[in-house]
Amino acid sequence: MNTLVRAGFPRAAFESSPSGYTQEELDALTGLLVTAYYPNICLHKDKRLIQTNEGKVGIIHKGTVLYAYLKSGGNSLQASLTSPFFVYTEKLAMRGLITTRQMTMISHLHLLLFGVQQVEFVQVQAGKCVMVVFIS
Repeated sequence: MNTLVRAGFPRAAFESSPSGYTQEELDALTGLLVTAYYPNICLHKDKRLIQTNEGKVGIIHKGTVLYAYLKSGGNSLQASLTSPFFVYTEKLAMRGLITTRQMTMISHLHLLLFGVQQVEFVQVQAGKCVMVVFIS
């Protein structure tokens, strides 16, 4: 870290919390990530399991920060995830196994506002449940 600071990077850039950004600015940046990487959206299912937007099952790459986060806390941290949706930058398919890298959690609102072009409402059971289907 000292080498990077001597090279001109501010020391605050290496702190654990993003200093200098408001929550609104971080939300806007997340929205831009969704816009840039859509359709690279996945749904977190259980521990390392995810479901891609094509409906295929995959796993979180071990080099992803989310993997370390989930591994360190077990099910208690998994339950603390505020949204099951993630945007990822890279999807690898090797020997029939799909892995995703560099994942960022996104909210339903980010996905609705920045990730789709059309939304269709479908009634699942008569008067019981309404499901939103995102169509790109």
